[in-house]
Amino acid sequence: MKNIILSIITLITISLGASAQVSVLSIFVDGQNGVNTINTQAGTLQMEAIVLPTNATNPNYTWNVNNATGYATISTTGILTGLGNGYVQVVATANDGSGTVGTKDIYINFPALVAFIDVHTLSGLSTITTPGGTLFMYADIVPLDAANGSITWSVVPVTGMASISSSGLLTAQANGTVEVRATAQDGSGTEGTKTITISNQTVGLSEVSSPTIQLYPNPVQNLLNIQLPEENIKQVAIYSISGQLVKPVSIMNNKIDVSVLKAGIYILTIETENRLYTNRFIKQ
Repeated sequence: MKNIILSIITLITISLGASAQVSVLSIFVDGQNGVNTINTQAGTLQMEAIVLPTNATNPNYTWNVNNATGYATISTTGILTGLGNGYVQVVATANDGSGTVGTKDIYINFPALVAFIDVHTLSGLSTITTPGGTLFMYADIVPLDAANGSITWSVVPVTGMASISSSGLLTAQANGTVEVRATAQDGSGTEGTKTITISNQTVGLSEVSSPTIQLYPNPVQNLLNIQLPEENIKQVAIYSISGQLVKPVSIMNNKIDVSVLKAGIYILTIETENRLYTNRFIKQ
């Protein structure tokens, strides 16, 4: 009899426990502090959820995100990371098997960075054939709605020499080739380049197809030694790898003091009566 009574009590307890199970009926989802936008690239937003009723037996839920016109990811703790402009739907799904979900649309709108730069001329020309001739350079930015579409012009001497204005006017200085470079100012690091060939300049410089000066030690820390054919040197300059003039320099006993330069790759140009020499060196 005692065993029968215990069995009945056990069944009643199980029945009461089952009837006491409280399911999740609704979930309200929102961004922390009511925020529903992300305005920076890869910006984050902590998502929050309120589960009702508050005495739900299993109030736990799982985060997911449906990418609609935008793109984002969400962590298991509800941290939403915006990766593409548009809107996404954040979803919290109850873990109690009730199928209850809560959703919230989050709008992502960060300034677009420059992704590509096409450097070209309107005429399609890539040569300058007149003494001191000029060529207007243009830069097309992609995407068109980039938040900052400004660029900086520079020119890298390869075997020739030229200068370029802030508006993109390239002026020939010595025969050979130069690389015209447009660099985005939005911090993206995006660059576009175009090679221009220069000929028929009257400054007396002959084209040098390969560097004929020897620089050592290379890499260098302080004094750069230069081995150069005996010629009358008119001008010596150091350019950054992006083509910007760092400083004009003087050669003393076939040496140049580069100790003040920051670590990086540089281009040394030496203009003589007859030709233009160029070579690269590494500053440690």
